[in-house]
Amino acid sequence: MGRTRHEYRLTAKGLDLQPVLVAVARWGDRYLADPEGPPVDVVHRDCGAPLQPALECAEGHRVTDPREVVTVPGPGAKPFAGQGLPTRPGSRPTP
Repeated sequence: MGRTRHEYRLTAKGLDLQPVLVAVARWGDRYLADPEGPPVDVVHRDCGAPLQPALECAEGHRVTDPREVVTVPGPGAKPFAGQGLPTRPGSRPTP
């Protein structure tokens, strides 16, 4: 029989997924919650304020508009047959 647990502890994978889950919960709160409000809230332990998901780039710039984000091929991208892929916004496809 397994050991007895008295609390649930997130693994490293679970902790890394937490920002995604908060973002999905906030989306649900905005578009799917009852008029009374969301069924649960995720708050900062120290001050009690609700968490707000935020995006920022590796240089520390906060992204406030989804149109500021573009998708570019990553290091594991494979070109389609006969087509090159651009590497950064504004660059030309490789031959």
